[in-house]
Amino acid sequence: MLSIYSRHYPPCTSDDINYKPCQCPKRVNGLLESDGPFIRRSAKTRNWEKAEDFKRELEAEYESKQNGDRESVALAPEKISVKDGVSRFISSKRNENLAESTLGKLKTILKSSFCHGLLVRD
Repeated sequence: MLSIYSRHYPPCTSDDINYKPCQCPKRVNGLLESDGPFIRRSAKTRNWEKAEDFKRELEAEYESKQNGDRESVALAPEKISVKDGVSRFISSKRNENLAESTLGKLKTILKSSFCHGLLVRD
């Protein structure tokens, strides 16, 4: 089991390695299995939540290697164009029963902001 701890440096006054709010570097250490090697790695962040994400990635990577699943590793999300994204957003807002005047304003804002004049069709 991996755990996260803070590596305190001056001017931090805390000496508790489990103190989350400080801006000291976070590290991950522990065992992934009882007879496995001891792991001690930098999380390359000063944010506890990001260090938690890094820890979960390490554990997921280890699990996928143990199971032999190459596909269980995070797949790249589907890429869509800005134009399609804006169209999907407008469609979702239409499904929320927004007034046509509101939808028109959203189209105007999104076309000028993100699409740089691309025609957004319904």
